[in-house]
Amino acid sequence: MDFKTTVSNDYQWPFSKPVIGKPCEPPTPDAAPTIRPAPVAPYCHCDAHSYSPRVEQYKQLLEKEQKLCHDYEQLRKQMVDVTNDILDHPCDDLDGKMMTMYQATFTKRSYPMTDYRTIIAASQSNAPIPMETHSLGMLRCYKDPTNFTDQPPTVRPTINPP
Repeated sequence: MDFKTTVSNDYQWPFSKPVIGKPCEPPTPDAAPTIRPAPVAPYCHCDAHSYSPRVEQYKQLLEKEQKLCHDYEQLRKQMVDVTNDILDHPCDDLDGKMMTMYQATFTKRSYPMTDYRTIIAASQSNAPIPMETHSLGMLRCYKDPTNFTDQPPTVRPTINPP
């Protein structure tokens, strides 16, 4: 029986004789080991090979970031205090104060100015009240049968019940 395929008939082996693997030669005891240079010279502390200057810069930037965050928190507290002082002042009505603060905020932040609408209670608003959707809620939904939350029975079953 011939086990040749059409592939072996169509494609000839490119070499005249088969390639035989040759074992590598053992190392000679006289040869000195080849020394490869290190990618970076050891204990080199120059700026080109060391990252310690960047670490110092990182520490400085971290301190600066913490200071800016602290300053921002202080600024927010001052803004809240000033806003409360303006709103609690007895002169002028609340709508006039809110409109002034609204205009100042929007012009400072370069937002497009629109008309200020007065603050009204939700019961006086003409906006439609959203309807509550029918939902089962968290306690009436699907219960996992592998999660046993019910307590086991307190009376143990017996073979001969009374």
